[in-house]
Amino acid sequence: MNNRPCQIDCRMTERTRQRCHALGMPTICCDLEGAHPAACSICTNNDQSVAAALRTESAQARVRELARTWSGQELPEPMEFIPGLSAIPVQINGKRGRAGYVVALTREPDEQACINASHALADWVGVERNAFVSSVKRIAAHPATSLGTIAALLHWTQDDSTELADREGALDEFSDRLTESYEEITLLYKLSRLMTEVAAPGRFVEQACAELHATMSYGWVGAAFIADHAVARELAGRRIIHAGPNGAERSVRPVLATALERATAGALITIPSQDLARDAGVQASGDVALSRIISGDKFVGVIAAGEKRGGDTGVSSSDLKLLDAAAGSMGVFFENAALYDDQQAMFLGVLQTLTAAIDAKDRYTCGHSERVAHLAVRLAERVEMAADAVERLRISGLVHDIGKIGVPESVLSKPGRLTDAEFEQIKKHPEIGVRILRGLPQLSDVLPGVLHHHERWDGAGYPHRLAGEQIPLPARLLAVADAFDAMSSTRTYRAALPRTAVLEEIRRCAGAQFDPALAREFVRLDFAEYDRLVETHLKADPRSDGAREAAA
Repeated sequence: MNNRPCQIDCRMTERTRQRCHALGMPTICCDLEGAHPAACSICTNNDQSVAAALRTESAQARVRELARTWSGQELPEPMEFIPGLSAIPVQINGKRGRAGYVVALTREPDEQACINASHALADWVGVERNAFVSSVKRIAAHPATSLGTIAALLHWTQDDSTELADREGALDEFSDRLTESYEEITLLYKLSRLMTEVAAPGRFVEQACAELHATMSYGWVGAAFIADHAVARELAGRRIIHAGPNGAERSVRPVLATALERATAGALITIPSQDLARDAGVQASGDVALSRIISGDKFVGVIAAGEKRGGDTGVSSSDLKLLDAAAGSMGVFFENAALYDDQQAMFLGVLQTLTAAIDAKDRYTCGHSERVAHLAVRLAERVEMAADAVERLRISGLVHDIGKIGVPESVLSKPGRLTDAEFEQIKKHPEIGVRILRGLPQLSDVLPGVLHHHERWDGAGYPHRLAGEQIPLPARLLAVADAFDAMSSTRTYRAALPRTAVLEEIRRCAGAQFDPALAREFVRLDFAEYDRLVETHLKADPRSDGAREAAA
């Protein structure tokens, strides 16, 4: 038998063969040389005896002989298949012209033709000569004069089927592209909603990997970044991996290292599994897909996906598009984060200039705002305040006394205790501070801490005599930190108190001046870093004894 692979796609002929079978005509599908695909070569309405005969070498030789004849005809014509059976060829057209034939068999109407066909089929199989009579009778009978008309009808059917198959193929391709586009658009939409978190690049990358993992059929998705802090910033040298419930992150790390090394060397979209075994020392079930992350014109890192699941484990164009989309979003995110960092640095520089202006008015409060911010942040972290809220609290601490700019220097620096009138002037500094800062939209959320950091838990504070939890949490945190630093610093009217005395005063005023829960946690803080700040500020102030000692 001819075992050469058939050169046609049997799906192109499915409708034509189904209609032939419905009309009682067995079919054989073959290419221009008579070879046939096993999946659809013989269909005989479940008559296995005729199917067995048509699968013999003799039958296949006859098919090859007819195919060669038809290939020499401009329009293939019906011919005798065996005595009593006629073969009607239906031309199959591919992209490059004629590709093969659907051969429909029909018998002649008379009894002798039925007997002749039965004998021929029996001889091919090697059985008793009348064994096929009943099977042949079930084949549709048509006189020779009608074969041309039947051939024309079947040709039209095949043409319609081919056009319909082409349209279905185009529709399937369009559907696949639409699905890919939808997945890409959905991913970009989700990532765009995350890109506002420029202060938390690690969280953005983690969520981006999670979204990719949920969208793609891969066992893991991960990102690796170069070790250059000037480019990758806080993500420098990090590996972020999102894997399934059974994902082994430890085995993914060397793969990411290899991906980063390859991507650093140049453009690359896949790493073959055999290369991973050689370079990363791991056995991978498939190739790794990857995309380079570029921020501006600088290479930042790589995002990769591996261990593809499903029947097709090859890296597809759809996979690469999704990775490219995520890498593009990460590149834009890094650019935005860099701008944010620059703006934040400039913003904090302005705040530090403002606090320096306060320090310049009162030598006894040099570094006070920075120390209060530090203590408030440490306390907030101890009570597990959210990271973004802690950062805003730090800013609130830096500017909490900004309103003292509006208090006369003679009052701020007055030796001895203040008069009631002078104290009333001091008490205005929270509201003055709010008036100064309220014109800056990016500081709107820190104003409650500025305004209320002198309120008391028992309601005896100022400016609004709030009590208990009416006082905003940032203000309650600042109140403890502010009082601690004030008692720990030398003022015009007294010397600095010992640490033990300060902490005891904090405990004593818990529930009266301070939030009792916060006071309880505050006295448990480690003040080593605070003490280093005090020493730094003393050396930095040219008016202090510490600075003079350092200069000597």
